[in-house]
Parts: sequence; structure tokens; C-alpha cells
Amino acid sequence: MEKKRNLSAQRAARFFSVNTNGVAPDDAFEFWRSHFPEVDLAPMPLLDHSHYGAGVIGCEGDDGIGFSETVCAPTKARFTEVDERDMCLALVSGGAIEVTDRGDGRTLFSHASGIALFDAQRARTANSPAGYRAFYISLPRALVHRATGLSSLRGDDPLMRLPDTPLARMIAIDLRAMAQLGPKMDAAASGAAMDSLGLLVRAYLAQCGERFGVNRPMADRSLFAAACRFIDQHRADTRLTVGAVAQALHCSRARLYRLFDRRGVAVAEYIRDVRLNGARQLLRDLSLDIGEVALQSGYEDPSAFTKAFRRRFGMTPRDWRSSLG
Repeated sequence: MEKKRNLSAQRAARFFSVNTNGVAPDDAFEFWRSHFPEVDLAPMPLLDHSHYGAGVIGCEGDDGIGFSETVCAPTKARFTEVDERDMCLALVSGGAIEVTDRGDGRTLFSHASGIALFDAQRARTANSPAGYRAFYISLPRALVHRATGLSSLRGDDPLMRLPDTPLARMIAIDLRAMAQLGPKMDAAASGAAMDSLGLLVRAYLAQCGERFGVNRPMADRSLFAAACRFIDQHRADTRLTVGAVAQALHCSRARLYRLFDRRGVAVAEYIRDVRLNGARQLLRDLSLDIGEVALQSGYEDPSAFTKAFRRRFGMTPRDWRSSLG
């Protein structure tokens, strides 16, 4: 049986593209499905498999924010093994997607819906009877909660429609430009484009948090932000642990665990992700060898660093650096 591919592993330093162009018609759907092991995909009824077509263009920034544009023929998707660390902003530019939540409530998501915050953990299915084209910005869950001040989406709906503001429209323009021009960029330009998108997204999320109103006490929000900030600033410290964070913030480890758990984030995973995302920034400095990058990322053992990096990004630090070109 063909080994499952996973687009989340395609995290090189520049834009990637996967599509069914050039794939034998009878193999097109299976080829596409093989790239999404975390989602149970099936063609919609009455669809002729031989005419199935789909494609994605994407890139991931050093901060863990990812961009993609997906074009897909009529397809049913059932969420089975979603990455709990991420949420995403979604913008449908063509067609429509019907999303059902865990209680079988239904929401139609189309171009008229504007930008929405999507939490796949709350979704059961996403079906598109006529096919669709959509942009996605994958976001570390902690980043969403830190920027908005929200501890969770409201109710049980996996989709939260966000305000149509000038920043939202700038993001929409940026997404279209990235889809068109991204594949022509080298690694340095790709990184700059993703950094720019990240700045816009953080500003927009903060704006959304102010408009919706936060749903946690100020002390709770401030402590969470302080914990994230402390981890960011001390990611190179090999002694950085959950206990060290709690001690620095003068709170108990139990309270720190609860603080992150309420937002669907594991604090140890957040520490690891911050270190590994920071490592990608360091790998751009060719004067640093892999051992130095490991140490400055909080890993005393280079082999442990390489294993953690490969698990997270699907390639070794050396291979990621090679993708810089």
C-alpha cells in the first residue's frame, strides 16, 4: 500500500505546490487523498473519479503561521486526526463548504461569509457538493488566544465569522497575491512574505478580540500572555521547563497547566514549538552549525534536536537549511 503523505510535513523554506495535474485520471483522487491522512476524504456521490481534480499551494513561516490556497472538486471530508495545536483563518473565494459540528449543526461557508476562524477540533465534516476554492492561514492555537484574549470560540460552532474591517480586506488582497506570486519567490522572499502576513494576522486578531470582548478575567489573560512571553524570551535556556515558568510567574504548576489547557494548548508542547520555530530562524544564519543551532534552541543534545525537528517538520534541520537554496 502506498505510504501516506502529509502536507503538514512539507515545511521547507519556500512555497510548495501539490496537484493532480499529470496524475492518471483513475489515480487522481487516491493521489490527493494520500496527502491528507488526518482527514477522511471521499468524492461526492455521482462524481466521475476520472475527472477529479484538486491542488494546493502553500508555505509556512518560521513562526508557525502557514498559508495555503486549495482548489478542490466536489468532496466530502470527515475530520478524524486533526492537529490539536492549530486553528486557522479561512476565506472561501469560490463555491461553498457546508461544515457540521459535533452535534450535527450545519453552517454554510461561502465567499459571502468573509473571513472566519475555524477550529477543526469542533467540526465533524466539511462537504462541498460543487467544489470550492479557499484560502487558509493555519495558526498556532496559543497565538490565537494570546492575540485575541479569547479563551475559546463561542458556543459549539467550529466557525466564528470575523469582522469585515480594512485589515480583513488587506489580508484578503495579500492572500490572493501570495497564491499568484508565492511560487515565483526564492526562500528569502518567501520568508519575508510570510513575516508580513503574520504581522497583519496578529493585528487583525487583536482587533477582533477587542470587538468581540474577551471572555476571561484580566488576571487570567495577563498571566497567559506573560507565560507565553517568558517562554519566547527564554527558549534558548536548556533549563526551561513548566516548573521554571511557573516559578518565574509566581504561580503553581497546576494553575499554569489549567491556564493552557483551557485554551486547548499543552504547555510543554508550546515550549517545544517555540524552540523549534526559533530554530528555523537560526538555520537561516549559515555561520551557525547544527550543534550551535540546537544549543541556542534549548537542546543540549544535537541528536535529540534533530529528532524533534524531524517529527515536527518532516525533515531534518540540515535538509530544511538546504531548502533555502
